[in-house]
Amino acid sequence: MTIFNDVTVFNLANKTVQPLQIEGDPFEARKGHTACLYGRNQIVIFGGSDSDGVRKDIGILTLNDRDGYRGKWEKMKNIGQSIHRVNHTACIYGDNLFVFGGKDQHDKLPKSTFIALNLADSKNGWQTCDMVGYMPGKRWGHSSVMVNNQLVIYGGHDDKQFLNDLWIYNFENSLWNQITNPSGQIPEGRRGASLDYSDGKLYLFGGYLAAIGHCKDLYSFHLEEQKWERIKGDDKDISISSYHSSVCLGGSLIIWGGQSASRSIKAITAIEFNGSSEVKLEENNLVMQGKDHAYFGQMRRLYQEKLFADIVFVVQGEEISGHKGLIASRSKFFENMFFSGMVESQASKIEITDMKPDTFKALLGYLYLNEIELNKERAAELLEMSDKYLLDDLKILCEQYLSQIISMQNFIDLAEMAERFEATLLQENIISYAISRLDQLNNNYPEEIMRLSKKMLWSIALKLNQSHKMRIHS
Repeated sequence: MTIFNDVTVFNLANKTVQPLQIEGDPFEARKGHTACLYGRNQIVIFGGSDSDGVRKDIGILTLNDRDGYRGKWEKMKNIGQSIHRVNHTACIYGDNLFVFGGKDQHDKLPKSTFIALNLADSKNGWQTCDMVGYMPGKRWGHSSVMVNNQLVIYGGHDDKQFLNDLWIYNFENSLWNQITNPSGQIPEGRRGASLDYSDGKLYLFGGYLAAIGHCKDLYSFHLEEQKWERIKGDDKDISISSYHSSVCLGGSLIIWGGQSASRSIKAITAIEFNGSSEVKLEENNLVMQGKDHAYFGQMRRLYQEKLFADIVFVVQGEEISGHKGLIASRSKFFENMFFSGMVESQASKIEITDMKPDTFKALLGYLYLNEIELNKERAAELLEMSDKYLLDDLKILCEQYLSQIISMQNFIDLAEMAERFEATLLQENIISYAISRLDQLNNNYPEEIMRLSKKMLWSIALKLNQSHKMRIHS
């Protein structure tokens, strides 16, 4: 997955998006971080992860008062004792940055769940706000939102299960309160959802569910009535999404970006509320202005028109042109092929024997444009090809897609595929699927289960034992 360090501005008046022009040393690209508004014109970025691991730094972006499209980065110094966090949530109350949950640099749920840093005087470092007894348990991938002087926490994952609990922390009396008996249509536990507030209601959108993976359902929670409601509507054009950003503005839920099983989403979605549970959902794929839009426009032209192509791939007799330098920059396999003295490095045509033309075109399109449309057949083919051609990001996308379509009928085939190509994420989801439907599999597909490898059967047994559901079969 590609990670970024760009900052974009969405203009509500003319519905355009363009990059923020930033002075100072760039803040490093990352994912799984938090961004909070501090005062009138500062944004505090904390944590996240990149290829080197989980981060502990804090960046402050000061926006220009006169020009809303300019800003300046500064890294916060003299923090005292630092901590690493990713997939946490954060908010600012007074001068304090409060952080709840997440994982540390060891991929563990940290000892201190609720911590705070005084942004005005940070020399004493992070302080724990944990209390003995009544408070939410450790988790990551949860959602949160500020409602007046209260922090609301929803769901997430505790390394054992998906959660759907709802907690409220009152900053004035430093007490937690759990909503223990909500009524209505209670959403399934999830991680990577967004949580927002408007006019007495919380709005929960999307996320990643245990049963189906990425989703696009929308719920409201009436705080006074303590009632959940599933908001229905024409959602066929809404992107399935998790780990997106969102905000309630002017009667609409504005959603930016996110991740689906097959691609990263670079679009803005506006979901309009009309005061009832029946709403019309409309997606606005707005034009990206500035560097990103120009760059991908040029790349698309390069890919489609094959300008200055210097290599031809022959796939089942069909000739497909490309650009050595660009392709090599995206794939270590092709870099070695083109520039390490192999026979192919001197050839103007290279035969590809392990793919169909349409599959190779899809792979090539991904290398140029970083986007791809997947279906069951293509995801299976590209899982194998991404493993061979050392395309880790594409491999993860294929694993995520295939994880969403696991069924009784294809369970064994996908399990064998996952092991053959060392698809770790797909293996984990298959194991979870098997555990949740073990009785059905034993009763209806006993012979197929015996095709599972000893390693996978052992993994299933260990998971069952950990959850106190071990069943011994002779």
